Amino acid sequence: MNTARSLLCVYHENFGTNWNLSASDCYTFYGGAHLCRHEEIRRACIAGGFTPIANSWIADRIDDDDALFINSNDCSNFDGQDGVGAGKTGKYCCSEWPKY
Repeated sequence: MNTARSLLCVYHENFGTNWNLSASDCYTFYGGAHLCRHEEIRRACIAGGFTPIANSWIADRIDDDDALFINSNDCSNFDGQDGVGAGKTGKYCCSEWPKY
């Protein structure tokens, strides 16, 4: 997503595992990327041309043992929560660069 202030790259992986390993995979396989935050997925939705893929981890943690994941392709309500040890079939990795 290319905006006036930044370039946000959103990568979806079709393989996933628990939250911790998914977070590590983003960093390892995408040059220091991180699991996308809810806000980043929402911005991609608002920009248009982006549809979330269900059963994919995102970064936001709810509490000690729970995190958000994509549970719907509806940009108005795409998040659910599950235990960080649960397996998911995908994950979203993000990188963002500011524009000067």
